[in-house]
Amino acid sequence: MAIETLTIPFVLKGTTEREISEKMEDQISGVIQSINITQDTYQGKECCTVVIKYKKHTAKSMEGRYCPSREEWTKSRNFP
Repeated sequence: MAIETLTIPFVLKGTTEREISEKMEDQISGVIQSINITQDTYQGKECCTVVIKYKKHTAKSMEGRYCPSREEWTKSRNFP
């Protein structure tokens, strides 16, 4: 697995690491390692810049993962 970096500029001031991780975990194809929030100003307004480091899943690492939807699909079929 390779470590990737994602930078998000202009996040509202007061946003927490927990809020970011909850919103981004479905959008990132990997496991979040760290979230770094730094205070910034843009055109006189206070904001934050967020840097997310995550381990990116590869096709090989996705093979053995548990998928509940796949299990439900096989249960719903009438297998002989």
